[in-house]
Amino acid sequence: MCESCKKKILVGTTYIKFSPSRFVKAHIRCIDCPPRRSELTTSDFLSQMYDLEDQIGDFKVDIPDKITKEVVDGISDDIKSFVESITSELENLQSDVDDKSSNMPDNLQSSPVATMLEERSSAVGDMISELEGIDTDFDYDSLVSDAKDSGQKLREVFADAVDSIVTDIGSICYNGE
Repeated sequence: MCESCKKKILVGTTYIKFSPSRFVKAHIRCIDCPPRRSELTTSDFLSQMYDLEDQIGDFKVDIPDKITKEVVDGISDDIKSFVESITSELENLQSDVDDKSSNMPDNLQSSPVATMLEERSSAVGDMISELEGIDTDFDYDSLVSDAKDSGQKLREVFADAVDSIVTDIGSICYNGE
């Protein structure tokens, strides 16, 4: 039986069997439920980071056909809320890494593990800075003006602006070990 979707895996059917290490029980999945990256590591930090990256990559915004000031403000708030949520989770992850580093004995402060923790904290800090640098506010009047100037429909102009922000958010990734 697939551990993810609970479908019965019939004899002779292709399935996926994986384990993050030889010391951890193997997982069995149907071919429709491949493992996520976070399930393929024994590192708690990387597991959390991969989950956050997947959330960032999966982020989408649906644009309705009729665009009003309320719709623009609502979508702006949704994007801002998402960015704040991811930023908060990254700050918590960075805090955990910093705590691990500061709790190391003095004689290990210059060890490879301490260096790795410092690099991780720095890389997470870079992600936070990138997210905080994204402008998630839309000005309805500017969108209307841009639509009139370009001869496009308001929905197209707004969709382009949203796609640009979603692309900026989606380009943020962890660049560490």
